[in-house]
Amino acid sequence: MIFIVLCFLFACLIPDINTGKITSCPTTITSALKVKQVVYLFENQNVWKHDGKRIYAGPLKLNDLFPNVPGVNTSCTSSKDVIYLFYMKKVYAYVCEHTTGKFNLLDKHPIELQPMIIPFPIKCFPLNNGSLMIGSGTASYTYYPEVNVPHMSGDFYEQFPGLPAEFISGFPIDNNYNNYLFLDKLNASKYSFNDFKSEATDLKNYLNCKVN
Repeated sequence: MIFIVLCFLFACLIPDINTGKITSCPTTITSALKVKQVVYLFENQNVWKHDGKRIYAGPLKLNDLFPNVPGVNTSCTSSKDVIYLFYMKKVYAYVCEHTTGKFNLLDKHPIELQPMIIPFPIKCFPLNNGSLMIGSGTASYTYYPEVNVPHMSGDFYEQFPGLPAEFISGFPIDNNYNNYLFLDKLNASKYSFNDFKSEATDLKNYLNCKVN
């Protein structure tokens, strides 16, 4: 049992910095999510791993990590450590396989999003109660993925003043879900849910990617 737990910690939670190989760098990102210390950055069918300071591995093929999903429009890791990839009107849910660091598709997935979500989501960030904020443009929905139930929330930027305007993905950078990092195609922005202020830096500086 102890061995299994240690394998889980190593494979799923700890960046494999010593074994990382970078053969090319992303020109932009189309989505991102965080699994414990590792940020997964998507550019179409490619995925890079980021340790919070730099890209340390990639590109990896999307289906080598996340089987069966044809593409990713947006993505989130819930506060319950389930990874959700959204492609068009389908939701793919994964958990980390503790011995390999790859991700297993949960039973009964993919599932169809409820018809009320129009158009399909291209933005996502998690809340600390297991729900996800998803949407497109300014329209936001509070989505409960375990029961596939959305509630129309309204406008991202009325709910969360100062939210980075063009964000595509966000994830918490503290355990209390008070401070987040939001990524868009040009910037990485730290955002506080306490005072609704954001601080942006150039995306290329955040990616810090060097081919090796």
